[in-house]
Amino acid sequence: MFVYRRKGNDKAAFLTSSAYLLFMLAGAAAAMYPNLLVSSTKPALNITVYNAASSSYALSTGLIFWSLGMVLAVGYFVFIYRMFKGKVSAGNGPGYAD
Repeated sequence: MFVYRRKGNDKAAFLTSSAYLLFMLAGAAAAMYPNLLVSSTKPALNITVYNAASSSYALSTGLIFWSLGMVLAVGYFVFIYRMFKGKVSAGNGPGYAD
């Protein structure tokens, strides 16, 4: 990340930083698996992946609603970015001192 930044390659530095964060989170999740939250008193009270999961019906319904919501959000951003595309100049409008 620092090497790419020194070279002026901001895109590669950003992608390297993102990969670092992704692998750190994946490493923490792999180290904790199957426990999500460890109990300090009894191991039987640990919250695991298996007892924290919802039913398959709820997960599939949630996936459908999440997918529809993401389609709407992406469509909204495409609409907004196309509506306001182009360069903006400050000009001499109100609020700008010369």
